[in-house]
Amino acid sequence: AGRTSTFFGGVDFSASKSAVIGFTRQSAFELAQFGITVNAISPGLTMTERVEDMWNEYTQEKREEILSRIPIDRASTVDEQSDIIEFLCSEKASYICGAVIDVNGAMFVG
Repeated sequence: AGRTSTFFGGVDFSASKSAVIGFTRQSAFELAQFGITVNAISPGLTMTERVEDMWNEYTQEKREEILSRIPIDRASTVDEQSDIIEFLCSEKASYICGAVIDVNGAMFVG
């Protein structure tokens, strides 16, 4: 929602997600000198309990419309999102700082 529009929240939700991106980048800039890395992920459609409840209310046509925007043709799992977060918290990501990583099934490619 911070990178594009969303079916799962309003303008307040999108604005707050955009703010997280700005906060991430500025914090990374200010804290890198202390060896603190700050990064964010920008998840695509993820089947959390909240999203699943909304998803179940949609018609099949609406679901197909949403999935048509995702080239990988499915929602992600919570584990797929948390795996990226786990990586960013590891030493293997020690030089990544100020990044916003899209984890969205190629939604923003093209």
